[in-house]
Amino acid sequence: MTDIATLQQDANAHFDAGRLDEASAACRQILEQAPERPDVQAFAGLIAMQRGDWPGAVHHYEVAAKLKPDFAEALNNLGRAHQRQGDLPAALTALQRAAEINPNMAAIHQNLGAVQQSAGDLEAAVESYQRVLALDPESAEAHRNIGLVRQKQDDAAAAEKSYKTALALRPDWPVPFSNLSLLMLDQRRADEALKYCQAWMRLAPASIEAMAVMSVARNDVGDEAGMQDLMDFDRLVRVLPEIETPAGYDSLATFNKALVDHVLAHPTLKVPPKDDPTYHHPKLNITEDLFEGDLGPMADFREVVLRAMDGYRQQVTNQPPHPFLGNWPRDWKLVCWAVVLDGQGTLAPHVHLDGYLGGVYYPLLPDCVNPDAADQAGWFEIGHPPEDLPHARDLPTRAIPPEEGLMLLFPSYMYHRTLPFQSDTVRISVAFDMKPID
Repeated sequence: MTDIATLQQDANAHFDAGRLDEASAACRQILEQAPERPDVQAFAGLIAMQRGDWPGAVHHYEVAAKLKPDFAEALNNLGRAHQRQGDLPAALTALQRAAEINPNMAAIHQNLGAVQQSAGDLEAAVESYQRVLALDPESAEAHRNIGLVRQKQDDAAAAEKSYKTALALRPDWPVPFSNLSLLMLDQRRADEALKYCQAWMRLAPASIEAMAVMSVARNDVGDEAGMQDLMDFDRLVRVLPEIETPAGYDSLATFNKALVDHVLAHPTLKVPPKDDPTYHHPKLNITEDLFEGDLGPMADFREVVLRAMDGYRQQVTNQPPHPFLGNWPRDWKLVCWAVVLDGQGTLAPHVHLDGYLGGVYYPLLPDCVNPDAADQAGWFEIGHPPEDLPHARDLPTRAIPPEEGLMLLFPSYMYHRTLPFQSDTVRISVAFDMKPID
């Protein structure tokens, strides 16, 4: 049996190297020998958070806090994990306990303010952020968060002041540029919005969000050429009418049926939470990453996507230069999820903020979704920004009729949506995205 000290060294080394599975395994070995170690429980919780395993994080931090009731750091992270799971009351309880134990830890008040803000208790959130500033007057994050609250309260002047203060404290932080760009668009100050977008893109030239907002800002100031460069559908959107049937399937229809069966039986397929601004609809179900776990036919689909993306890179060159094509991520992973609309539905306009080159494939469509539909029911539309994104002028759009076997590739910064439809059968799309790795 490996001694605990050696296992702790191994866990730390694996964690520092990003080998989270190995770090987690080392923690499990320690806890098998010494389950009442609150420090190890908390470390296991941290590893779970890094892996996106929020139920696991909640479990470990709850045990750590039970073993050591004054463990403010564990309670702080317990609150964060509860928040990520959408359990705001539990998050609030954990963070309030943490603040009582250690009122001088700025991170606790920062996280408490975020939960209060999400819960709609805006003045309480401001009080928490002000406690952060009392402890750390140069916290750009606290100033920025106060700006978010003031903007939600329709106090644009106070919001602008807070965002600018955050920017002055951290001029290399892209987030205040985003906030100021959107605030200026909302105030119909498009010239200033464009100025902040340009500064934002100088700082983060590969930012998908910056390119999305820049397209709106250029359109609002009347910069037709600049807007068209970003929204160049002919150049940047690729339609593959029918993918090549992967080896081992006698037809594309057989392959599509295998995909449909895999999606409908997938254990993560569910209706998204009500607070999801893009994906919630009672007739909509969505999976988690289909390139994780038991792949089944998704292994073949991944190869199809990788070939399509490689073809995109070869065909869509950076001449003339373009910010999207010129800032291709060096390292990335491919992620994939399925969207099942049962008989009716729509998807609101959205972008993939953590993606770069996105796409969608259609293995199953209802009869009402067809190229001859005058109402374009169930079509894929690209270019239309969401209603809550301030814009003074309509942007150009393109509606593309889906067909079974058709694949689309497009920059992740282009707003896109599914147009409404009604049918007696389901509409299934398999979406994917290139996710840059820092």
